[in-house]
Order: sequence, then C-alpha cells, then structure tokens
Amino acid sequence: MYIDINDTTGAGGGDATAANQLAEIALLTSIDNDTPVLGQATMANSSPVVIASDQSTVKVNLTNPSGVSVGTSGNPIYVVSSATLPATSINAYHEVLSVASGITTTIVAYTVPVGHENVLERISVSGENIALYTVLINGTPVDVQRTYFGGALNTQFQFMSTINYGTVLNAGDIVSVTVLHNRPSLANFEGRIQMSQIT
Repeated sequence: MYIDINDTTGAGGGDATAANQLAEIALLTSIDNDTPVLGQATMANSSPVVIASDQSTVKVNLTNPSGVSVGTSGNPIYVVSSATLPATSINAYHEVLSVASGITTTIVAYTVPVGHENVLERISVSGENIALYTVLINGTPVDVQRTYFGGALNTQFQFMSTINYGTVLNAGDIVSVTVLHNRPSLANFEGRIQMSQIT
C-alpha cells in the first residue's frame, strides 16, 4: 500500500495531526490482522495461493491409511475409486473352445485405446482341464498361475493390494492371457480382464 505523507487534501495523510495518525494506525492494524502467521495453519486460517504457470515438479510422498509409504511423484501411484477419480470400469471377457493339448492359445486380450490410460486390477481364468495360464503385457510375461489335480480349475491374478492400486497401462499397451494344457482331451477355457480407465 502507498500512503502519500505529503498529501494536503486530507484524503490520505495530510498534516501529522492526532486524528490522521490514529487513522493511519487503524489502517496498518487492519493490514497486520489480515496477514496470517508463518507456518502451517488450518484451511480456515490459511491464505489461498495460485501455483505459478511455470512451476517445476513438486515431490510428494503418498501413504496408505496405515501410514505406510506407497509411492512418490517419481513413481506414481494411481488411486482408482469412484470417490477420487472419474474412472470407467472395463471388463473384457472371451472364451476359446476345443483347445488342443500342447498348444499355447490366447484366451483373451485387450488393447488400451488411443488417448486413454488404464489401471489393470485383476484377471480371472478357468477351464475344463488343468493348465498353465500366463499374463503378458506387450508380449512380456508378467505373471503365471497353474491349476492342478485335486484343486479348483479356476484361478485369479491380483494386481491390487493394500499398497498398490493396480498396474498402470498406457495407450496402445496390450494385455493378453494365454493357456497351455497337456491333457489328451480338447478343452474350453475362459478369461476376464478387469481394469479401470482413468483418463
């Protein structure tokens, strides 16, 4: 604020009379009362700020409700929830029939559309024979599950946990699931890829 101490109009300063001094003191007190103290304060006692248009990256550390660190800005973690992000649920289901023994066969695959980013959450598979199931991202195996004699003929791949909200997939990334069985009879197999489209 600028105060003209040479102002003789009586509007902003004028002569150093007691009345003018009291007015200026009241004005300075008002400014002082509107300036928050240094340090952290509650929302109600904080001043709003605008981030600079050329602001450099600000490092943050994310923690889960238990206080365990789950990632930093250099290793992004995406929280996918209807309460936090406008995510669209993706369920890609497919089945293959009469799969022969000893032949690796793709059960289901999904390609992230152009302009989107997805978070892979889980994959479920099942079949009529015991088998080896493999999850691939862009052709690279990332997980394997087996079904076996005496056990269930279905299984799940989980990509979510208490500290990880899924595997981030970019536009053009391809998730696929293959099956390989060695039983003499033909068999049908099913697979479902579940993910959230966050952008």
